[in-house]
Amino acid sequence: DPTEDVRCAAAKALARMGGEAASPAVPALAETCSRDSNASVQKAAVAALGQLGIFAVPAVPALIECLRSPNHSVRCAAASSLESLGPSGASAVSALLVCAHDPDVGVRTTASKALGTLGNFVSSSASAAEALCERLLDTHEGVRAAAAMALGRLGVASTIPMLSEALKDMNEDVRKASAIALGQMRGVATPAIPQLTKALKDSNEDVRQAAVVSLGLFGTAANSATRPLTMCLSDTTVSVRKAAAVALGQVGNPSRGVMDRLTERLKDPNEGVRKAAKRSLDQLAQQHAEAEELADAEYEEEGWDEDSRDDEG
Repeated sequence: DPTEDVRCAAAKALARMGGEAASPAVPALAETCSRDSNASVQKAAVAALGQLGIFAVPAVPALIECLRSPNHSVRCAAASSLESLGPSGASAVSALLVCAHDPDVGVRTTASKALGTLGNFVSSSASAAEALCERLLDTHEGVRAAAAMALGRLGVASTIPMLSEALKDMNEDVRKASAIALGQMRGVATPAIPQLTKALKDSNEDVRQAAVVSLGLFGTAANSATRPLTMCLSDTTVSVRKAAAVALGQVGNPSRGVMDRLTERLKDPNEGVRKAAKRSLDQLAQQHAEAEELADAEYEEEGWDEDSRDDEG
């Protein structure tokens, strides 16, 4: 159609149809996103392809070409659509590495997010991890936060020092994203536990909550953070107190001090905190009982062995 608004509306209509119903239009959408003279139409076509899932796979080369569009909105939309394709969009990683250095903030942000997803589907995620570590030093806080979250999804151990350092970023969104990312990487991120523990004293409540939640995800590996976590039970922010109550159950240290502090939270003015404290108390009590049963069983087994040796003598 010669009218731009009509072409735009058609692409959006195909996006709403989604999936198999719109699959016959994939070649036309691919042609539109890379050849249409209007950037708004191109963007609409790119976004539509992102909504079609596996049916849009034939259009991946066209979407990669759109990463080099002179229009930043089209480049942003292309990065986002390629990310939505999951493994089918992995061939775009090399082009996204270039976009991670784009002069436009939005493109760098979207490319960073996409690298965190698609980097897991290539033979080596090292190049994506390296590019994202560079973005942790970006001049824009939105890009730094996106890079931190993306690194959490990649889970590359060598990035732990950079994420730990980002817990000191001047921007609270970056600090929060870094704390969340380290929790996502808990299998390899135990060296960051001391830095996450320090973040429990952050001036921003969202950062404190993120640090608490992440430490809880480490489970027993975060035992060294038990005392600071119990201190968080007295935080002025409800979400931090609730997260601390949950985390203490996950860390699994049923010491008298922990049990006493959780018992105090049974009188918290917030119902969510009270329920979280009760669940963790029950969980820790069960763990303690199971540990005692195991110890008793081992003791009895040792005694049985001694009796057996006596009988043999």
